[in-house]
Amino acid sequence: MSWRNRVLASLGTVLLGTGLAGCGFHPLYADHGRDALDPALASVQVDQIHDRLGQVLTNQLRDGFNPTSAAVPARYRLDVSLASTHYDSALRSDGTASHTTIRVTADYVLRSLADNKLATSGKLRSDNGLDVLDNQYANTIGVQTEELRAVRDLGDQIHEKIAIYLRQTAAKP
Repeated sequence: MSWRNRVLASLGTVLLGTGLAGCGFHPLYADHGRDALDPALASVQVDQIHDRLGQVLTNQLRDGFNPTSAAVPARYRLDVSLASTHYDSALRSDGTASHTTIRVTADYVLRSLADNKLATSGKLRSDNGLDVLDNQYANTIGVQTEELRAVRDLGDQIHEKIAIYLRQTAAKP
């Protein structure tokens, strides 16, 4: 490639990037300083979710929404309920399970604290699997690990959905 073509290609890339930035384009997966305080996200109060997996998700959401624990007045309340199911997804020739799938679903509801009006809601799920071994202890630890992995994935999904909603709401006149 000649030097002229390289210069033209780089100039085109710069112009395209400048044009997209002017129209409000923001890369979804870019690092926007996740540890920085976003006042809109920090104003989300996360209700306690029951059981062990719920405690993990509650802590993850609270740390994700307000990583610096700043004193920000609450404007929204987030209620999340979790459900976990396990099912055999592959069988051996003798009829015993060789693979188990763990599905964790989360129903979330975001309400405004001012008028208790529904802001947004949704249902998300995360599927993980593991091979079933002869050792029961290894199976138990494997299930717990996959459940935690699924809950962390759901926490990331909920964080993303709420952040997108709040960003779109702030952009509306």
